[in-house]
Amino acid sequence: MTLEIIHLDDDIQTLERFAKIFRNATTLGELRLHQFENQDALLKHFSPQTIVDVFLLDVSLSPGDSAGLDVARICREKFPSSAILMCSASKDLNLVRDSLGSGADDFVTKDWSPEAILQRIKLVLSFRKIRSAKGVNNQNVVGGTMRSILDRIPQIIDSAVNCVYIEGESGTGKEVVASLIESHCPSGMPFIKLNCGSIAPTLIASELFGYIKGAFTGANSDKKGLLESASGGWIFLDEIATLPPEAQAGLLRVIENQSIRRVGANHETKITLRIISATNEPLSKLVELGQFRTDLWQRLCETQINLPPLRLRKDEIPEIVQHFCQTMRGGPYTLAPLVLDALKAHDWPAGNIRELRNCLRAMTEKSSGGMLTPSSLPESIWHSITDKKNDAPKIDTEDYSLTIRWSGEERPTFELLTASLLIEIIRTEFRKNGPMSMRAAAKAAGIPKSTMSAKLDQIINQNLISRKELQLLIKSLDGSGDGSA
Repeated sequence: MTLEIIHLDDDIQTLERFAKIFRNATTLGELRLHQFENQDALLKHFSPQTIVDVFLLDVSLSPGDSAGLDVARICREKFPSSAILMCSASKDLNLVRDSLGSGADDFVTKDWSPEAILQRIKLVLSFRKIRSAKGVNNQNVVGGTMRSILDRIPQIIDSAVNCVYIEGESGTGKEVVASLIESHCPSGMPFIKLNCGSIAPTLIASELFGYIKGAFTGANSDKKGLLESASGGWIFLDEIATLPPEAQAGLLRVIENQSIRRVGANHETKITLRIISATNEPLSKLVELGQFRTDLWQRLCETQINLPPLRLRKDEIPEIVQHFCQTMRGGPYTLAPLVLDALKAHDWPAGNIRELRNCLRAMTEKSSGGMLTPSSLPESIWHSITDKKNDAPKIDTEDYSLTIRWSGEERPTFELLTASLLIEIIRTEFRKNGPMSMRAAAKAAGIPKSTMSAKLDQIINQNLISRKELQLLIKSLDGSGDGSA
């Protein structure tokens, strides 16, 4: 089968060098290379019949530019199963991070040897093939967040990782992630799920570790615990923060020694176990409060999966809503105008995606001919939206004060006032939410992203703020941030 490779770079010499590399690439088998000098030519090449196995995309398509990251996002959306490698002459770690955040699978530099580049392409392709070979039904994987997690799962399963920690608010999809991991496991492999918060603290030890006959009143026979039953596979411990101190200590010993001692037993049994844990509240905060063991937290977090709340990924709401409308009982349903705007305006603080699903289900009670209309929206949603628009924010004048200084006969010009105000908006947004992308900074200031870039260059040249400080406030001054608001 012919491997279809697309290479995008605006440098002719680089295109010729890579063309030579691929001509001599016997390790990749038969391949067909398509090369493009600019993104417009590449995008015109796409059609419903286009098949791409590997994208090799230059990050900087012109000096100081990072449009390649935008191309990567487009390619990832259009070709979710293709391998994407970003390529650059730069070795800047921020650029590597931004490339991976744009949907790329890997990052290579142009000075690498042909052997090293081909090896990385083979490695990325192998990860993609593992995912395809699992035969997992991806139709229920909705939204960019879940698709990016799905890409990681085969790699996690085939790695040396023993503990996976999932962090996210209630309703963000922690159980969905655990189910995706289960669906990638070989048939017959043990996979046990336990909500730790549903078990009384006095019973959790016997549930997890098991017991021997006579260990306590009512122990009339030996019982294998859930951890032992999961040996050779996985156990998913949801709401792990609710574990009492004794159970935390016992679980720590299990992870360290890969052995288990039943309650009342004087010997240990060897097991082979991998653990998925999840919490609504960050374990790091509970560790600081002394409510969770530091050493256990460190072992549970060998690798971490973060699920942002729905209010921070509202761009996924249309796709999620469409999925529910197609799959809910009595469907498919359609949305009347303005309903989606209302759903996107709400922050879903009580239950995130679960809350959104329940809202849509409630709306079907008043649906008209399979259409969900504004009149079917719950009152709580209307109150949330109108309160948000009508309630003026309470501003602390000390936190939002702005001082402009000048000397001699200088007077504050309009340009100086607006530049100083822009600086203060960026600093205020940083104090609230930490470092932001260029797009988020522009949104906070209420100006286009392109205008923001020009304004920042201007205020740096005027020495109103140092480039070093701006680099701390904004992820990327050239606009190559992740675009998250």
